[in-house]
Amino acid sequence: MYLSQTHLHVVYLQLIYGCASSGRWSGDPCVCAWGGPHNVYSNNVCVTNSTSPVMFDGSIGGIHGCSINFTNATITRDLTKATANTYYTVDGNYTLGCGLVNYTLKDLQQNGWELDSVTQERTSLSATAIMQLVHTLL
Repeated sequence: MYLSQTHLHVVYLQLIYGCASSGRWSGDPCVCAWGGPHNVYSNNVCVTNSTSPVMFDGSIGGIHGCSINFTNATITRDLTKATANTYYTVDGNYTLGCGLVNYTLKDLQQNGWELDSVTQERTSLSATAIMQLVHTLL
């Protein structure tokens, strides 16, 4: 799922496995979001074959590199607001890479992002549990 400006994605179940792409953002993220005001990624369940379930960037246009700076109000305003998501990653870890900096889920939460979000190891999610999630969302 790619976001640019003014998108709201709430209550999705995304199963991403083995669909790595080439280019600036590769791997198996559930969402890739360039900078833009009013982007929201909230209350989603993401199952991925990666430790980088999201790719966020606060820069507009995104072609000149990635920008995340929690002390810069302009960049922070344009960074997708993510909250209350559940991420099932390959090893239970969450890393958001941007430029030369890597943020953990805890780092993001300390800066007000991904509040109430959690991560778990993907293998802890059974096929039965996935079907229950699907039924819950329908």
